[in-house]
Amino acid sequence: MSKLSSIIPRDKILIPILTPEGEDVGVVMEFDPMDGRTDTGYTHILQRGSRQKNSTVDEAMRYVFKHKFAAVTGLDGEDVRGYGCTEEQVRLFESDQKRFFLEVPDMWRVVRVATNAYIDRVMPEPGDSKSSG
Repeated sequence: MSKLSSIIPRDKILIPILTPEGEDVGVVMEFDPMDGRTDTGYTHILQRGSRQKNSTVDEAMRYVFKHKFAAVTGLDGEDVRGYGCTEEQVRLFESDQKRFFLEVPDMWRVVRVATNAYIDRVMPEPGDSKSSG
């Protein structure tokens, strides 16, 4: 095993997004660990938006979600139906969760909250690598 493979995390990163009061765990989004390619793509999208003076935060979050989302637990077809989704959207959720979250407009808020929490957890803030002494 190489040195690099020994330091890369292999576990999923769990992001709780909806936890009912009194419950330990509610809905949890699972993401794969961040890799250099996704990190670079995310940063490139944000930099491009900065140069063009427009917001590309949503585009960058969609990019990360598309490449790193693995699964959602604690949410099923009945729950999705309860959020007002159509039968077609429920079938999409049951067959392809990633497409469901990216294509159903009402789910964007969930995607954004989960992806933002994931990014905050896996990407250091500028200056975090240096000690502030």
